[in-house]
Amino acid sequence: MKIDELVPLAYSLHLYKVQNYDCIKYYVKVVPENNILCVSEFDEFNILNLPINYLQQSDITNKSIILCENISDADFFKYIAVYYIEKKAIGNVSLNFEPDHGGGGDINVVFEKYVKDRNRFCLAFCDNDIKYPNAEVGQTLKKLKEVDKGDNYLCDHIEIDAHEIENLVPFNYIQEFNQRDIDVAGLHFVNNIFNSERREDLKYIDLKKGICTSRIYNNVDYKNFAISLQPF
Repeated sequence: MKIDELVPLAYSLHLYKVQNYDCIKYYVKVVPENNILCVSEFDEFNILNLPINYLQQSDITNKSIILCENISDADFFKYIAVYYIEKKAIGNVSLNFEPDHGGGGDINVVFEKYVKDRNRFCLAFCDNDIKYPNAEVGQTLKKLKEVDKGDNYLCDHIEIDAHEIENLVPFNYIQEFNQRDIDVAGLHFVNNIFNSERREDLKYIDLKKGICTSRIYNNVDYKNFAISLQPF
């Protein structure tokens, strides 16, 4: 995670004070020399050189944008960022961002607006929607990647290596839910996979809807994947 994009720009100005933190991979450095945004790439991290006049003429000092498919997803990533900061002992950092969302499939439309405006930091998160091994990523992520051509240094996206955000929730946390509120059979199914050599396959499973016969009927690869999970 590019943690520097989640914190106030003021924190970024102290580049050389935090350079010893190997967990931070992206910095912002305000420079007076030119009026062109550019990135200096190093082995361990990258530095965005931000001209002082650009800083004065844009809204870049406003809160960074965390763009998700659903507005509530931003809270989840905030919890991850807080844990990451504490775990890595990064220091006196307070998160400061503005959540935004694309209403599911339209995240690319919202992201494109920030890309074209070029005056706010924006970090987008998108599920890959992969339902079985070797499947293609979903249309939502495909459209987002088409927009993010890598030529706007203020905007970037992170592809979540899971079918959807729910797959990132630690399974031991799910086990603590009241059994009256969940599908017990489904919980046992997930638990059996989690405790097997197939644990990695959990990232493909739709934890809200499961694997439905109607979805695999015309897809041989998806069907074979589903059949391979039957013993669980």
